[in-house]
Amino acid sequence: MYISALTLTNFRNYDYREFDFAENTTVIIGNNGVGKTNIVEAIAYLSSLRSHRTNQDNDMVMFDKPYAVVTGEFVTNNGEEKLNILINADNSKKIKYNNQDVKRVADVVGRLNTVVFSPDALEIIKEGPDKRRKFIDVAISKIDGRYFSSLQMYKKVIRQKNKLLKHFEGEDRFLVLDTYNQLLAQNGSYIEYKRQFFIDCLNRLLSSIHQRLVGEKCDIYVEFESQVETRDRSYDEILADYTKMLDEARFKEIEKRSSVKGAHTDDIVFYYNRRNAKKFCSQGQQRILLLSVLFAQTEIALSETGESPVVLLDDVLSELDNKRKKLVMDYLREYQTFITTANGDDSILSMLNDYDVIEITR
Repeated sequence: MYISALTLTNFRNYDYREFDFAENTTVIIGNNGVGKTNIVEAIAYLSSLRSHRTNQDNDMVMFDKPYAVVTGEFVTNNGEEKLNILINADNSKKIKYNNQDVKRVADVVGRLNTVVFSPDALEIIKEGPDKRRKFIDVAISKIDGRYFSSLQMYKKVIRQKNKLLKHFEGEDRFLVLDTYNQLLAQNGSYIEYKRQFFIDCLNRLLSSIHQRLVGEKCDIYVEFESQVETRDRSYDEILADYTKMLDEARFKEIEKRSSVKGAHTDDIVFYYNRRNAKKFCSQGQQRILLLSVLFAQTEIALSETGESPVVLLDDVLSELDNKRKKLVMDYLREYQTFITTANGDDSILSMLNDYDVIEITR
């Protein structure tokens, strides 16, 4: 898989700009603030239909404009495909896939698969559980349409359930609560099942990838923290436990007036030589660990979909020494890769054999 063209209209600082890409590595250079990261954001947005930089789509609409448009053309095993997204200033959007209107976001998420690494990626380790859930949810949604649909339904039902619990009244309140819990169990169990599957895939790859980057063997792994047992369990087994958990929490949640059990409370923990990476790793160690996760994610995406994801490296190589830069470049040789970097960093170009340069001057 590779993206062959990108067109931006009223997107961030681009009133109108067309880009053509080859299958190789594209290095985007320019001074700070000229819009290098905006190109990476647009490509990533085509993949997940959410920005990795903001929670509000209309933040990407150029100031004082009524809309923005992102259009991507890409080549997959199925041939040439095209995705067009119109983002309105009111946060609504219209989607066209191969020139046909799309009503469900789930139908296009992951059509163009990307893996993104940016300076903000360190938040996955440093910040709270919501950052880690977002990471794992976006990663899995791109390779599993059912997961994305289950996640959307789960979030919708949780909002409805919390609204009910806040004002727990009416003759049918217990019946409605039971209906919500049944939907949460069905969708939450699949979410838990696939999160554990993804973590298991990461753990099979992480230590060997990390060793290639640092030159020494370290015990690198991720633990999934859920309120139901998920390891070595089938979906049906998780569903049974999940249903029981919600039933037992019924009166506690009524008392708390909030949903206290479920997939929305999950967390993942990164370990480096059996020590919590958030507490005991330096920022440099955390960065290499997350690069290892990035590379593992590319392999999982390829294995699960049969398509090579597009890799987006936004201003991260400048933090690495030349030896590790070279290792990163060698690892990504088989993937279409986009790299943003400031002017004057010729060390990256010297490590590449097949690349194009896009210079952004405004």
